[in-house]
Amino acid sequence: MIKYFQNQVIIWFKSHGRKFPWRKAGLSNYKVVISEVLLQRTKAETIARFYPDFIKKYSSWKSIAGVRVEEIEDALKPIGLQKQRAPRLLALAQEMAKRNGRFPKTREELEGIPFIGQYIANAILYWTPIMVQALKVC
Repeated sequence: MIKYFQNQVIIWFKSHGRKFPWRKAGLSNYKVVISEVLLQRTKAETIARFYPDFIKKYSSWKSIAGVRVEEIEDALKPIGLQKQRAPRLLALAQEMAKRNGRFPKTREELEGIPFIGQYIANAILYWTPIMVQALKVC
């Protein structure tokens, strides 16, 4: 019964689910995490319009890590919360640049990276093949 329900949900989603640029198969870990950071406390439709340009401007952890926080604030103004997001996003990018974009091997280490809490860790674990661990209920 559960398997049938799961299949029905997947079938429904394929025809009715909303299409967003961060749901494409094969996205880099960077793009997955950036989408989750941007989606915090912001409507998906707003991020769908903003995301492609942000990814074009900041194509890697190093491209964010190498700028001043004020530049990131300016880039985030269209979606709001830039004063809260920018310093945390910069800290995350600097840590990930030091790691050459590689995530740690354990959930505990993953959640120790700036800006990555349980929710974003779950997204990383779900969307990227870095480790096999159960998702935590937030």
